[in-house]
Amino acid sequence: MLFRSLMLNQVMIGVMRQGAKVAIASLELKPEETIVRMICQASGIEKESLLPLAVDQFFDKAEGGLFIYTEIGDMTPKRVKAMARYVRQELGVDHLVIDSLMKCGILEADYAGEKTFANSVQNICKDTGLHIHLVTHAKKQKNEYENIGKFDISGSAMLSNVADNVFTVRRNKKKELEARMSEPDELILKQCDAFINCDKQRHGNWEGVIGLYWHESGQYTRQQGRHMPLW
Repeated sequence: MLFRSLMLNQVMIGVMRQGAKVAIASLELKPEETIVRMICQASGIEKESLLPLAVDQFFDKAEGGLFIYTEIGDMTPKRVKAMARYVRQELGVDHLVIDSLMKCGILEADYAGEKTFANSVQNICKDTGLHIHLVTHAKKQKNEYENIGKFDISGSAMLSNVADNVFTVRRNKKKELEARMSEPDELILKQCDAFINCDKQRHGNWEGVIGLYWHESGQYTRQQGRHMPLW
């Protein structure tokens, strides 16, 4: 969860930089944890080295453009949908992150419930123009080193069928394992730390894989060892 959430938070910093308003409902993390992680990513500074100036700069730029849902724990599907309409209509939010489906009050293996929820969320997007980013989990893999795609999403196939865009995220666990070896393979250590698969893009032509490197600030970049203030 941390891995996907960090990457999505970085995306939200990007859309805020373009003038969009963002709301984040991270139902497994305390609001202050989410904010600290975003400050680190935005500044390119790891938590242990953060200074008050970086914190002040983040809040100055985020004021009026970032809203954090302060409760953690399970929500009912009805409340999730009500929140989505509220942040759009009352706060003018453009992008809403719901992290994650597991906390939206739908029982495991309730595929009908997931289908109904996915359709309802899509209808809200169509009705209001809100972009909703719904975090889901992957099925348990027999081989955790293999790539994953939209068919590996845990739950109903309707989750990916209904969505306009589907991205799957995978850590390079083979590299992580190699890094712990006494004599690691240098070629493997040069590989990317993470991969994003664009598995579906309803209104675009491109689908493919992007490799990224991780930095201690929580940033993901295209070049190893490179990081910079994002905002």
